[in-house]
Parts: sequence; C-alpha cells; structure tokens
Amino acid sequence: MDAVLDAATELVADRGPNAVTVRAIAERAGVNHALVHRYFGTKDELIGAVIDREVARFKALAGDGDPTQTFGRMLGALSERRVYVRFLARSILDGYRSAQLRPDFLLFGQVRDVVEAAAQAREAGSTTPDMRVPIVALGSMALGWRIFGEFLATGLGLDTMPPEQLDAAIDGFITSVLLAPPGGRPPGTGAP
Repeated sequence: MDAVLDAATELVADRGPNAVTVRAIAERAGVNHALVHRYFGTKDELIGAVIDREVARFKALAGDGDPTQTFGRMLGALSERRVYVRFLARSILDGYRSAQLRPDFLLFGQVRDVVEAAAQAREAGSTTPDMRVPIVALGSMALGWRIFGEFLATGLGLDTMPPEQLDAAIDGFITSVLLAPPGGRPPGTGAP
C-alpha cells in the first residue's frame, strides 16, 4: 500500500490530480489497478489516503513540546516532504477544494496550541495578537519556499549555498518572524 501511496504522491506532484489515473498510479506502483480500487476506492479516496498519511508523517516529524519549537520542526518537515508540498500545490491548482485537502496539515495539534494560547491571553486582557494571520502568512511563505525556492535562490545567486543550509536560514527567518514581539521586527529585517 505504501508503494501505491508513494506513486500517487509522485504522479500528482508531477502532473496534477486531473491528469493522473488510477491505472497510471497502479502501473508506477507495480500493482494491478483493480487492487488500488479495492483497497482505496476512487481516485479522490486515494488522494485522501495520501493526505492522511502525510498528515501523520508531519505530526510525527513535528513531535510534541513547546508549540514555538514545534513550528520550527514543522518547517523542517516541509523540507523533508517537498514532494508532498508539490502534491498540494498541483492539487490546489487543479481545483481541489481545501476541505478535500484538509488544510489543517499545518494547523494541527501543536501549532493550534499557539493559536489557542494567544486567544486565551487576549480573553484575559492581554494585547497578544491573533496568531492565525501570522501563521497563515508564514505557512504560505514556507510552502512557497518549498515550491519556488530553487528558482528564487538561483535568481539571487544563492544557488551555491548547500540546500540544507539555505532551508535552515529560511526556516530560521520564518520562525523569528513568528516569535517577534508584537510591533517588533524580526532580526535581519532592517530598521523601521
């Protein structure tokens, strides 16, 4: 089954879900397409199974603990699962709706804890901002880097830096923005 899920992830990432058939996925996985239908059902159900598996992987890679540290681990997980980021991008561009793609893959468990802690602090009278907006913005930045990073790095002459080092630098910046005090500026963003 993992071979089928891997094949579906790779083919959708390369071609988009509208251009991929269950037969092509089965062929890539080296199994009969009837078995794919038997174990997963329709192509949409197979795509849902890919997402379920990837959400579980992200949860495992992110781990437990301090929600702000978890965010950094989640950024690292995006680097490890670039094929899934492309899978999501192609699926969204092909018109799959967010409910089918379960956008909570970035806002699960620990990151949701950051949002809820900020909401509780606001209810108690704190001036803590609503964390949903920064997390959506930073999540978009992190996903965009995983899709367009090579193109952007080459254009700015950063393509000589080892990819892992560049990922770490980008992730460090994104995390610093998340952790910057309200009204403050993260390191490396210049004077106000």
